[in-house]
Amino acid sequence: MRIIDSNFKDVKHVSVKRISSYIDKVLEFIEYSINDEEIINNIVNVSQNLLLQYTDGTKYGMTLPSGKIADCHFGSGTYVVKTNMKVSVDENEITVTPGIALKPNYNAHEFIHEFFHAISTREHNYFDDNGVAYTKTGFKILFYDKELDDYEDYPKVECEALDEGFTELLTSIVDEKYTGRYAPYVVITELFTYNNDSLFKAYFSNYLDPLLDFFDDLDKRKVGITHEDLVELDPKETDIERLRIIVNGAVRYCLETSKNKEEAIKFIQTKMDYLDEHCGYNYGSWHDFINMIISMSSKM
Repeated sequence: MRIIDSNFKDVKHVSVKRISSYIDKVLEFIEYSINDEEIINNIVNVSQNLLLQYTDGTKYGMTLPSGKIADCHFGSGTYVVKTNMKVSVDENEITVTPGIALKPNYNAHEFIHEFFHAISTREHNYFDDNGVAYTKTGFKILFYDKELDDYEDYPKVECEALDEGFTELLTSIVDEKYTGRYAPYVVITELFTYNNDSLFKAYFSNYLDPLLDFFDDLDKRKVGITHEDLVELDPKETDIERLRIIVNGAVRYCLETSKNKEEAIKFIQTKMDYLDEHCGYNYGSWHDFINMIISMSSKM
């Protein structure tokens, strides 16, 4: 891990003891949770190469493929942000060095969330025979040609809502604190991952196959939604009716893939209580809505 300022100059007077404790906590969780040596090694490598940029102002720096340092701005009320802090391109690959920019008032939960984004970033993105490469951070996959233009002939798999929901779920587990942030997407990913680790592997893998396998499984089960609904879902979605349809599908997927329906129903009901607390439902409570789905499913 390299500590820098917004001009990419090394900073030596900043203590990283606090940050190191957060990173150690995440890596301990990873080693306990993932039984895949390749994924663990990738995560360790990314964390070691991570750029940590301290700033007192409203801007942070990002090195473009040209070598120029561009000024980027923190969003309002944002104290920590993960970014592809350094990007370079040659004939063979797009190399991405993830970084975290932070201001003095950041908190543990924010940092851990952004650190998960960082360690789920694919560093080496090789061009195929058509001169196309994809970059991957969690569930956000984008295709580029050698001029770094979006390559429209390849499908866009930018599952931003799913990515933010799963990232916040992991953060909440490690930090032992559910804040209500991204509440519907946290619940949706919890329902998909109940007794099922396919999304866990897909999030951290350097490859597309685990995510595409999950999409294929979701589509085959015909639970009222398809993978396209997840690709198109926005993390700032305000259409509760659309969220209702996707939560419905996630509940049905959870019930269909569970080994113990009774335990699954108890789990689902606790998640609906969480939604009732953090995400209002126009037609009553999420709990009542889901009980209706469960009742209908039991009669099928």
